[in-house]
Amino acid sequence: MSVKKFKRYLLDSVLEILWKQWSSVGIYSNLEPENNFLIDPESLLCATCSFGRFDQRLFDEVMSWLSENGHLLNIDRLKNVLKYLDNLDTNILGAVAEYLVEKEQKRKWERVVNFCDKKKKEKIQNLFIAKNLVPVPIVGESDPIFLRWGFKRNEVNLRKRIQKIDFEKPCNLLLKMRSFFGVSARADIYVFLMFSEGDNSLQISQKIHFNQRNVYQVLNDLHKSGLVEKKNIGKRSLYTIDHSNWLSFFKIDTNLSYIIWPKVFSALSHIYKKMFYQPEKFEDAYLASSEFRNISEKFLPEIEASGVKVQSNHLERLTGELYTAQFIDYVKKILHQLIGKMR
Repeated sequence: MSVKKFKRYLLDSVLEILWKQWSSVGIYSNLEPENNFLIDPESLLCATCSFGRFDQRLFDEVMSWLSENGHLLNIDRLKNVLKYLDNLDTNILGAVAEYLVEKEQKRKWERVVNFCDKKKKEKIQNLFIAKNLVPVPIVGESDPIFLRWGFKRNEVNLRKRIQKIDFEKPCNLLLKMRSFFGVSARADIYVFLMFSEGDNSLQISQKIHFNQRNVYQVLNDLHKSGLVEKKNIGKRSLYTIDHSNWLSFFKIDTNLSYIIWPKVFSALSHIYKKMFYQPEKFEDAYLASSEFRNISEKFLPEIEASGVKVQSNHLERLTGELYTAQFIDYVKKILHQLIGKMR
């Protein structure tokens, strides 16, 4: 596959992943909903701010969904996941949050507006871009809220009829636990423990993107309640649960996978944006190899620590065009796994 075809393939594949995941939580699409991976709503939203620019229908459907179901997102965790975004995507989320505050009276999003406001830029650009990479023209007046954040788009008109979240779908377990435990670190910690062999508070906090002190306090509270076991191994405290019983209780298929989505989405976004904003560096396979190698040094460890089970096949040993071909093949395998089918 050529680098040019790979760029389009990467965009199409990530949009397919986003549609599948959003459809699993209630957004209508003609794609089969996600059923292989747990949904991470904060990471899904951030990835949509990055790639949703290339699909306005997806972007606006997500805004409608947030108006109805945004109460299930954890703002503290969202701010931590935002660290994986660049400033441009943060501005987009800031515009979405301000719209929810001003037009939908969703006051919880004020904290997101205040957080994103620190990263504002003055340059104005079209929010939506066609897949041929041409900016989508504005029909009518530009939305004033998005314009304040540096983006031209048509005025937002949200749909008010959104399908309810099906909490019985295994992939929606995290949202189900939040509706039960409350939108706090407690729900996220318990879901993580259900899909792991246990870990200490530092490692758990880094994997679920919550403050370590908060995670430590919750783990100890759960231990005192008898819901979590605590084993002291040297100076480390390992927290575990009988996850097989809990998975059985919630009727969760053991084939369902827990992925650290911020690591995956940030890597895919970085790869695509490099090719989008600096196309001259990817004009042929030889030039691309240098750029892909630089990307790999930072993001291959992230991908491999995310839970995606794809081997890089010693990419570092290859040179020139061979590296480009193998890198593209490696990313394609990741996309195939995340989509849940071979294409």
